[in-house]
Amino acid sequence: MASEETKKEVSGLSDAGVHLLMDDISINSVQSAIEWILESNFKNTEKKHKELNLVICSPGGDLSAAFALIDVMRGSAIPVKTTGIGMIASAGLLIFISGIPNFLIE
Repeated sequence: MASEETKKEVSGLSDAGVHLLMDDISINSVQSAIEWILESNFKNTEKKHKELNLVICSPGGDLSAAFALIDVMRGSAIPVKTTGIGMIASAGLLIFISGIPNFLIE
């Protein structure tokens, strides 16, 4: 179970328009990313982000789950940038290239 401090840190990232997807791709691991994108799209207009940043570190996994997330990313009115760190393979790579690649080094 996550500590209160960890919950605040994750909430802070979400408030900044950032979501971490750092696990095997499964319906459980993409569910929070899907909820995050949908909630961001339906937020009050004053607090709506101009872009969302999905940070991915994943060895891959379930393609059905990956395509569910990709469908939501493509349907988002807010552009979803993707940043890859560490390993990005298989279904994780499909998610990465479906967003707008955000390279850390410019």
